[in-house]
Amino acid sequence: MWSRHGRTVLIVGACICAISVVSVAWHVYDSHAAARNAAGRRLVIAHLVAEWRANLKVGAREAPLRHFANPRPARFASTLRRAAREYGFSVLSVRVMHPRQAAPLVVVRANESTARIVSDVPKIMELIDPRQSARDDRLGWRYEGFFLEVVGRNGEPVAAVFNHWRGKDAGGGQWAQSGKFPYQHM
Repeated sequence: MWSRHGRTVLIVGACICAISVVSVAWHVYDSHAAARNAAGRRLVIAHLVAEWRANLKVGAREAPLRHFANPRPARFASTLRRAAREYGFSVLSVRVMHPRQAAPLVVVRANESTARIVSDVPKIMELIDPRQSARDDRLGWRYEGFFLEVVGRNGEPVAAVFNHWRGKDAGGGQWAQSGKFPYQHM
């Protein structure tokens, strides 16, 4: 976060998935309210979800023939339950968008420390949205998009990571209420 013209600004930026850097897409949000109250944080999440869904739609129009190796829903559910056990969270909701293929939107609640689960997000994503090795960071993903929101024990948003891999502007990003992002910034 930084201040500009007396307003606090939150920068949501480069998402590092797997080991390599994904397309950098910087999004700037006025987080004056978000940094101080739950309603503002929910507004930021709503904006991120809307932007993610819009990017999925654009990608579906731009690259309708691109194929992703979507696991069967039962396998995804099983993997998500395993991740919940291993990393100490409860699954609050799962919605699967279908711009062309599956693009899960998952909301989880920390059962213990929110700081711990936020730091575990890269490992959680590696388990529930694994990537096969490929030269291009936009290739090898199982889903054409993924959105993971983490809420604290009080139900308030604490972090989100998201990606969309279909189309020319494929990429992803992250947001964290505390400014301590799940993926390191470069």
